[in-house]
Amino acid sequence: MSGLIALIDLERRPVARQLMSRCVEVSAHRGPPGSATPLPWVHLSALGSHAQVMTNRRFALLVHGRASLLGSPSARPTIDDLLQSCERDGLQALDDLDGEVAWIGVDLRSGEVRFARDRSGIKPLMKRVSGTLLGFASEPAPLLEIGPRPAPNEGMIAEYLSGAPQHRSETLWQGIERVNPLAVGAISSAGHMTISPSRRIELASPSRSDAEWLEALRATMTAAVTDRIDADGITAVELSGGFDSTTNLAIAASTSEHERLLAVVRDYTGTPTEETAYWQAALRRYPVPSLITPAQESHAGWMLTDARLTGDRPVVPHLGAWRTELSAIRRHGVRVTLSGQGGDERLGHSYRLPQQRLLHGDLVGAYQAVRHHAGVEAPRAIARRLFSAAAAGLVGPRGPDSGSRSWLTADLRRRVHLQERIMPRRHGAPTPVQNELIEWATGEIPHQYLEAAERTASAHGLELRHPFFDWRVIELCCQMPERLRTTPTDPRAAHRHAFADVLPRAVTERRDKADFTEPYRASVIDEAIFDDPTRASVVTNGWVDERWLCGAVERTRAGALGSAALLTIVASVEAWARVWVDE
Repeated sequence: MSGLIALIDLERRPVARQLMSRCVEVSAHRGPPGSATPLPWVHLSALGSHAQVMTNRRFALLVHGRASLLGSPSARPTIDDLLQSCERDGLQALDDLDGEVAWIGVDLRSGEVRFARDRSGIKPLMKRVSGTLLGFASEPAPLLEIGPRPAPNEGMIAEYLSGAPQHRSETLWQGIERVNPLAVGAISSAGHMTISPSRRIELASPSRSDAEWLEALRATMTAAVTDRIDADGITAVELSGGFDSTTNLAIAASTSEHERLLAVVRDYTGTPTEETAYWQAALRRYPVPSLITPAQESHAGWMLTDARLTGDRPVVPHLGAWRTELSAIRRHGVRVTLSGQGGDERLGHSYRLPQQRLLHGDLVGAYQAVRHHAGVEAPRAIARRLFSAAAAGLVGPRGPDSGSRSWLTADLRRRVHLQERIMPRRHGAPTPVQNELIEWATGEIPHQYLEAAERTASAHGLELRHPFFDWRVIELCCQMPERLRTTPTDPRAAHRHAFADVLPRAVTERRDKADFTEPYRASVIDEAIFDDPTRASVVTNGWVDERWLCGAVERTRAGALGSAALLTIVASVEAWARVWVDE
């Protein structure tokens, strides 16, 4: 449970304490406020147990998360160490911070401000300028307090409703922006803001044999997991029975005392499924305490709650089911949870390639792409159909009719089709595979998934840590030869071989993707969200076509799956608009 809030007057005029109090109040779900700066024109507040504030006569620092130093991930400087570094080298000393961390530094003599978030975008950091007041926060809600209520950003609303957000720095509010990964921001004493690149991924591939590459992968993943285990308490490990979650558990179980681990299984159906055998095999192999949590919860309830707490929409359809799990984990005294998020993207698939191949790891995205034209089919049947079509070059990554976006109004369609809005960012990587890996590392996943998950976890007093977002893992996977990392017949080739002797045989022999579609099918329609589609906020605000929404709701309630995944996106925006725009 943690976060940060910073209010800085660029002309050094006093910042009202009442304003800071309001910002802290709307962020109370992240934890109680910690220390704060005593200066009238700089108010920094650390929320919860994973953020710290410290000042001396020259600098004020606010750090959220686990900071390490570039090239020395095991080195954990204290905030006092960082102040001493700033005394020696200025605020630029903070540019060497790595790990899952967001930070803000103020030079109290010159008025210079410097800020950044970790290079993989795990710890959120958002900013807003209102007059002379500069505000930072871990989520948008506090930033709504520092000036007139901003208007909704309909360009970004169009991108979210299309299911393909591209602008990483924008939010659903005009004037509230994300601080992007891979950049360091600075504001001079004169108020001029500059954004400069932080350290880039080293793409040059070392000369290694295949065996050496696999050994490097295993060593790097082992370091990434062990560095994220809670040294002072119990660490929960999400377990689905897939490659990624089972690898996290295998490493944690081999390097930690078993009683200090908790394997957490999310049970979507309450009855045995194909996935049951996989996670049961993992629990037999690693006899750590386990917790099986049911995943049945009101879809509307969690969306409305998240929207009310954070001032921005949740974007992960299964977070509603996840809430039940988080509450259960917290009752066991856990503060840190390891997630397998990102493993598919690092070591599995790459879908935006000239061959238009869809590999194992793209199933979740593929479901979303085809649900609106696939008809009523079992999830695995959809997967088989997708792979067949992809192999024949008949379907791209988002489905044959995704370009029409018929569910949006004409004005929103024009916004999302603007070339400058939909062009994906490129980072200068020399190959399509490396471009894809970097995009997943710093673009889509952090902003669509990690930020929403981080907010929900913080509201339950938990910190999520992501070994597959370790910069060492990202860099290694970018350097690894593609022929070794993944093949058309074995999309998890390197991962499978590197951990063959520590993963259960049932897991290493599987060729399918864990089925996460139950939240789409079971709770996509809730009476509290779409009780009357004609009066939905997304319709009355002129964003979603009324006729399409009414038809999609009716078809889904009748049992059809064609619009289920898309309706979760629309329902999430509906929850946000109902709480923050209409009220």
